[in-house]
Amino acid sequence: QHHVYESSARAFYSGVVLELKKRFSRSFSLQASYTFSRAIDEVTDFNSDFQANDQTNLRAERALSAFDQRHKFVVFGSWSTPAA
Repeated sequence: QHHVYESSARAFYSGVVLELKKRFSRSFSLQASYTFSRAIDEVTDFNSDFQANDQTNLRAERALSAFDQRHKFVVFGSWSTPAA
């Protein structure tokens, strides 16, 4: 069986990021970020198991991407010690 692969599909991403940073002292700070996004594509990847049903009309295959992650919230802190 012969397969032909080409990079003719399109992907679309839109998102907004909100970020907060707070320094509590010289040695400790905290940061939080929230991302609201949407990822849409016409073809998932080069795996033939996920190929488009209609190879001649990729636009009809447009849907949420397999990697679409609508909400993402991340919090992390940083603590530094004085140099010796």
